[in-house]
Amino acid sequence: LGDVYKRQHEDLPTFLTTPRGKEAGYEYVRYIGGISQYNDYTSTEAIERAKKNITNFHLVGFLDNLAEFSSKFQQHTGIKIKIRHERKNPIKNPEVDAETLEKIKLICAPDIALYEYAKAKFG
Repeated sequence: LGDVYKRQHEDLPTFLTTPRGKEAGYEYVRYIGGISQYNDYTSTEAIERAKKNITNFHLVGFLDNLAEFSSKFQQHTGIKIKIRHERKNPIKNPEVDAETLEKIKLICAPDIALYEYAKAKFG
Protein backbone atom coordinates (compact mmCIF):
# COMPACT_ATOMS: atom_id res chain seq x y z
CA LEU A 1 0.00 0.00 0.00
CA GLY A 2 1.07 3.61 0.35
CA ASP A 3 3.47 5.60 2.52
CA VAL A 4 1.44 4.70 5.57
CA TYR A 5 3.26 1.39 5.90
CA LYS A 6 6.81 2.70 5.73
CA ARG A 7 8.88 2.66 8.89
CA GLN A 8 7.42 5.07 11.42
CA HIS A 9 9.58 7.21 13.64
CA GLU A 10 6.88 8.41 16.02
CA ASP A 11 5.48 6.43 18.89
CA LEU A 12 2.02 4.98 18.24
CA PRO A 13 -0.08 7.63 20.05
CA THR A 14 1.76 10.40 18.19
CA PHE A 15 1.51 8.58 14.86
CA LEU A 16 -2.28 8.34 15.25
CA THR A 17 -2.51 12.13 15.30
CA THR A 18 -0.56 12.57 12.04
CA PRO A 19 -2.11 12.71 8.56
CA ARG A 20 -0.40 9.39 7.76
CA GLY A 21 -1.87 7.87 10.89
CA LYS A 22 -5.37 8.96 9.96
CA GLU A 23 -4.93 7.76 6.35
CA ALA A 24 -4.05 4.30 7.63
CA GLY A 25 -7.67 3.83 8.65
CA TYR A 26 -9.03 3.97 5.10
CA GLU A 27 -6.27 2.63 2.87
CA TYR A 28 -8.31 -0.35 1.65
CA VAL A 29 -11.44 1.74 1.12
CA ARG A 30 -9.39 4.16 -0.97
CA TYR A 31 -7.65 1.50 -3.06
CA ILE A 32 -10.66 -0.72 -3.62
CA GLY A 33 -13.32 1.99 -3.73
CA GLY A 34 -11.42 4.33 -6.02
CA ILE A 35 -10.55 7.98 -5.89
CA SER A 36 -13.08 10.23 -4.21
CA GLN A 37 -13.60 13.61 -5.80
CA TYR A 38 -13.97 15.07 -2.30
CA ASN A 39 -11.00 13.12 -0.89
CA ASP A 40 -13.35 11.61 1.70
CA TYR A 41 -12.79 7.91 2.30
CA THR A 42 -14.61 7.72 5.61
CA SER A 43 -18.10 8.42 4.27
CA THR A 44 -20.80 5.80 3.93
CA GLU A 45 -20.71 6.37 0.16
CA ALA A 46 -16.98 5.64 -0.06
CA ILE A 47 -17.32 2.48 2.04
CA GLU A 48 -20.31 1.27 0.00
CA ARG A 49 -18.41 1.93 -3.26
CA ALA A 50 -15.53 -0.21 -1.96
CA LYS A 51 -17.94 -2.98 -0.95
CA LYS A 52 -19.54 -2.89 -4.40
CA ASN A 53 -16.14 -3.04 -6.11
CA ILE A 54 -14.91 -5.92 -3.98
CA THR A 55 -17.86 -8.04 -5.15
CA ASN A 56 -16.16 -8.03 -8.58
CA PHE A 57 -13.12 -9.84 -7.15
CA HIS A 58 -12.90 -13.56 -7.77
CA LEU A 59 -10.82 -14.18 -4.69
CA VAL A 60 -9.86 -12.32 -1.51
CA GLY A 61 -7.32 -13.61 0.99
CA PHE A 62 -6.92 -12.92 4.68
CA LEU A 63 -3.72 -12.83 6.69
CA ASP A 64 -5.10 -15.20 9.29
CA ASN A 65 -5.30 -18.01 6.68
CA LEU A 66 -2.73 -17.52 3.92
CA ALA A 67 -2.54 -21.26 3.25
CA GLU A 68 -6.23 -21.34 2.29
CA PHE A 69 -5.79 -18.29 0.05
CA SER A 70 -2.76 -19.86 -1.67
CA SER A 71 -4.73 -23.06 -2.28
CA LYS A 72 -7.76 -21.21 -3.67
CA PHE A 73 -5.49 -19.04 -5.82
CA GLN A 74 -3.88 -22.16 -7.31
CA GLN A 75 -7.29 -23.75 -7.95
CA HIS A 76 -8.55 -20.58 -9.61
CA THR A 77 -5.47 -19.73 -11.70
CA GLY A 78 -3.45 -22.93 -11.96
CA ILE A 79 -0.49 -21.02 -10.53
CA LYS A 80 1.16 -22.05 -7.27
CA ILE A 81 2.22 -19.08 -5.15
CA LYS A 82 4.31 -18.73 -2.04
CA ILE A 83 3.62 -15.69 0.11
CA ARG A 84 6.67 -14.45 1.96
CA HIS A 85 6.59 -12.34 5.08
CA GLU A 86 8.67 -9.26 4.29
CA ARG A 87 7.83 -7.00 7.21
CA LYS A 88 7.97 -8.07 10.77
CA ASN A 89 7.24 -5.97 13.80
CA PRO A 90 10.47 -5.74 15.80
CA ILE A 91 8.35 -5.75 18.96
CA LYS A 92 6.54 -9.03 19.53
CA ASN A 93 3.06 -8.54 20.98
CA PRO A 94 3.40 -4.83 21.73
CA GLU A 95 1.23 -3.59 24.55
CA VAL A 96 -1.43 -1.09 23.53
CA ASP A 97 -3.46 0.62 26.22
CA ALA A 98 -7.26 0.64 26.00
CA GLU A 99 -7.48 4.35 25.09
CA THR A 100 -5.05 3.97 22.18
CA LEU A 101 -6.83 0.83 21.00
CA GLU A 102 -10.14 2.73 20.91
CA LYS A 103 -8.51 5.50 18.86
CA ILE A 104 -7.20 2.89 16.42
CA LYS A 105 -10.67 1.36 16.07
CA LEU A 106 -12.18 4.77 15.38
CA ILE A 107 -9.54 5.68 12.80
CA CYS A 108 -9.80 2.27 11.13
CA ALA A 109 -13.61 2.11 11.11
CA PRO A 110 -13.85 2.46 7.29
CA ASP A 111 -11.39 -0.38 6.64
CA ILE A 112 -12.89 -2.50 9.42
CA ALA A 113 -16.32 -2.18 7.78
CA LEU A 114 -14.86 -3.27 4.43
CA TYR A 115 -12.92 -6.12 6.05
CA GLU A 116 -16.02 -7.45 7.82
CA TYR A 117 -17.96 -7.30 4.57
CA ALA A 118 -15.18 -9.10 2.66
CA LYS A 119 -14.77 -11.69 5.41
CA ALA A 120 -18.50 -12.47 5.29
CA LYS A 121 -18.45 -12.75 1.49
CA PHE A 122 -15.10 -14.49 0.93
CA GLY A 123 -13.99 -15.81 4.32
